[in-house]
Amino acid sequence: MPFDQHAFISYAHIDNEPLSPAQRGWVSRFHATLQALLSMRIGAPARIWRDDSLHGNEIFPDEILGQFKRTALLISVLTPRYMASTWCTRELKAFCEQAELAGGLRVNNQARVFKVIKTPLNDESQLPAVMRDMLGYAFFVVEDGAPLELDAAYGEQFLQDYNRRVCKLAWDAAQLLRQLDALPAMPAASAAPTLTTAANAAAGSARRLTVYLAEASHDGQAARERILAELVGHGHSVLPDQRLPLDDEDLCAQQIGQCLARADLSIHLVGRSPGAVPDGARGEGLVALQNRLAAERSATHGLARLIWLPDEIQSVHMAHQAFITALRTDAALQRGADLLSAGIDSFVQALHATLDRLTRPAPPPPPPPQRIDATIDETSAAAGAAAAATRADGALSLFLLCTAADRKPSLPLRRWLRDQGVDVSLPAFEGSAAEVRASNRQLLSGCDAALVYYASGDEAWKRSVDSDIRKQRGLAERELPLGLATYLDAPSSSDKDDLLEMQAPNLLDGRKGLDADVIAGLVVLLVTLRAGLGTG
Repeated sequence: MPFDQHAFISYAHIDNEPLSPAQRGWVSRFHATLQALLSMRIGAPARIWRDDSLHGNEIFPDEILGQFKRTALLISVLTPRYMASTWCTRELKAFCEQAELAGGLRVNNQARVFKVIKTPLNDESQLPAVMRDMLGYAFFVVEDGAPLELDAAYGEQFLQDYNRRVCKLAWDAAQLLRQLDALPAMPAASAAPTLTTAANAAAGSARRLTVYLAEASHDGQAARERILAELVGHGHSVLPDQRLPLDDEDLCAQQIGQCLARADLSIHLVGRSPGAVPDGARGEGLVALQNRLAAERSATHGLARLIWLPDEIQSVHMAHQAFITALRTDAALQRGADLLSAGIDSFVQALHATLDRLTRPAPPPPPPPQRIDATIDETSAAAGAAAAATRADGALSLFLLCTAADRKPSLPLRRWLRDQGVDVSLPAFEGSAAEVRASNRQLLSGCDAALVYYASGDEAWKRSVDSDIRKQRGLAERELPLGLATYLDAPSSSDKDDLLEMQAPNLLDGRKGLDADVIAGLVVLLVTLRAGLGTG
């Protein structure tokens, strides 16, 4: 559905007053920046207009109404003055009415109005319903309790944040314009259209995920915006798509839960501040609340998660520091998550590895193993047949991760694997920390599978090993069909018991030795591995 204008910028003229005579007004600069970025995003000159004239009590001109009919998007620069202006709110209402008559106000659940918040608003009751719950694009930060617009006059960091947010707005606008371009021309009174068949086919050519990108505290906003741009740029849907109700703790938790129920992945960026605190008896910061609910969702429904918690993060807020400390050590708070502490660039790499894995088509089911429930001799015979096929095509390589103290106790298991045609490697135990780490990474990157031999190592060691493996191989804790398994050996511990009770994937309990059940599980693992690698 073609439009004469890509966008109209609605604003209060007082908000375009320059801070000094040498400057242009904020809205004028915003207009120029958006025009340049949107032109690059759509690959053609962007047609953006705004009304430069001043209005008092004059009648709403037909010229503007006529333009609205031919304009794809409205961008409202919201401020307290905008909300108090009868003219501005009439512009906004008029565009919404005209949009409903020209293709619909929403396209595939995306509103054709964009909410640019230049300064905080105390009352949004004058906004149309479609905008009230919208998150919008915040173009301000709060310092010492006072809002500051993102303006180069306040420093280089403000300019960088401003450019990032206009870039995000331009990208979102370009995506919506492409959807509008794909719509057929419609009679004025028709219902809101959907994408054409061809457009739907193109959109469905690759699986797109729904990602819950947790709201972050102020010091995590820059990282969140970068992650948001990465997700949107690859076509994934991002939640929450409406403002969380911070005035009611229970309602806020309910809305977060509803978003998590729709998500394939949740991402949590932990900073020095607890973020907003929903009003309620619990007094839990929003950052901690979202993580707790996501961990519960992971425990019950297997939600995949990523947590970014840089090593240097510490908080002056006592409750938030307690949360940070617990998050680093408490397995329940990390449930279903890969916790990463390196820089944001490394986190983005891990994010893409996770997205690639989650969008990868599921592998075909492995062939059923031979009957393994009669006797240990029959089980060994099945293993021998599997090993013969393996040896015919080349030995599988397996990296057995264990502590130095477990080199000798792991001998029975290593001998059995060797007899099945598996080439077993152990970690490096001597050398500097950097040398050991480099050696182990090299071994891990070259192997077909990794088996964590969980014996004398403690819970912290196990968690560290799992994290290193997932970082290296792009695997997540809840889906390990081919490359990773855990073998439990003595001594027993509450953590090992918990792994069994939670039915962790690819878990073998060898604390009573290599009995029939354990060997059966190993056989299934080898058969599955060969099937996945195409060697059987």
